[in-house]
Amino acid sequence: SDCAGRSVGLRMHEESRTLPTPAHRGNQDGHSEGPHVDADGWRAARDPEDMVLLHMYDLTYLTKLSRLPLFHVGVEVFNRERFFGVWGVQSCRPGHYSQYMHREAVPLGRTRLTPGEVYCLVAKLKK
Repeated sequence: SDCAGRSVGLRMHEESRTLPTPAHRGNQDGHSEGPHVDADGWRAARDPEDMVLLHMYDLTYLTKLSRLPLFHVGVEVFNRERFFGVWGVQSCRPGHYSQYMHREAVPLGRTRLTPGEVYCLVAKLKK
């Protein structure tokens, strides 16, 4: 496989600690209506592909209504969101694990990994 012999770790750029939070439009509950949405409701320009975002979702509709802080999270990099689910590591379009319960997307910084290295890392996590 293309991943044989590769040692892939999570390397982040140093400037990642000072990145601003992307704009989100919140509803009356204070929840965002999806990632990268500006004040007028238009999808903002995408972050650079190497930006790593943590997507947070309310765990269930009941935890959302009761405001219990129980969440599902996914990590977005290179325009795919990856998460642990019932069948192991899975992926979806960013912010669409459960778009009705998406709470917010938090920038974690930029990765130094290439798309191929991310692929290998995800493949390793699936084992």
